Amino acid sequence: MKRSSVPWSLKIRALKKWDRNLENRADPLLRQVDSLHNFMTAEMPRAVAYLTEVIKTLEAYADVTMPGSTMNPAPAVPATEPDPNGGATS
Repeated sequence: MKRSSVPWSLKIRALKKWDRNLENRADPLLRQVDSLHNFMTAEMPRAVAYLTEVIKTLEAYADVTMPGSTMNPAPAVPATEPDPNGGATS
């Protein structure tokens, strides 16, 4: 087995430097990930709940006819079934 000619004190010094560099580079990234995590756990559920209520409100609005209106709501479009002969039938 071949032994390294670099003294242990230099190796330890290099490891300590690498450790500091790693912390200095990782800290800003960890703060960004923490911020994203907070957003996803706190803000996102509120946004989903808000949008769900908006959808319900818009659907209710779309179903309302104005008082005194003589217009009938548009009939639902019947679903078409595929024709075994290649065309669509209703």
